[in-house]
Amino acid sequence: MSRFVRLSIWLGILGALLALGLYLGDRVKADPGYVLFAYGGYTIEMSLWAFVICFLAITVALWVLFGLGGALGRLPLNLLRAWGRMRHRKADSRLVEGALWLRRDEPARALSVLKKDASSESLPALHWLLASEAARRLEQLDESERYLESAERLMASIPKAIEHDSMPRI
Repeated sequence: MSRFVRLSIWLGILGALLALGLYLGDRVKADPGYVLFAYGGYTIEMSLWAFVICFLAITVALWVLFGLGGALGRLPLNLLRAWGRMRHRKADSRLVEGALWLRRDEPARALSVLKKDASSESLPALHWLLASEAARRLEQLDESERYLESAERLMASIPKAIEHDSMPRI
């Protein structure tokens, strides 16, 4: 949209709001209306326009109060989730780094990265499998076996979606 068209639209909107304000001002001056609230022994009297303004102000104030209250109430949970996502990303990057060191035939560096806890990763079994392979290449067979058992425990807890047959079907 060209600048001239946008400027014309905004001037039209502002002109319409000015005309509406002048019309309402004349209506308020000519007939202010009357609102009476009576409950028990108490009464509140005001003009219709004062009631409309008070109603809008109270509605906006409650909306802001409860909107901010809801956001402030969710703040600790949102911070906790953000912290978890940050830990998750860092742990996954450790997994990738360990796999790269293993691929570059530097198992000592891979094992030093992969020795860290894998509980916050998205693929903890893969973490322990890579650590087992790095330890095996370094000929640390006991440690390799321990990492392999950790991976197998994790894999046993995952439900298998598809069972593969060892014999082909005819």
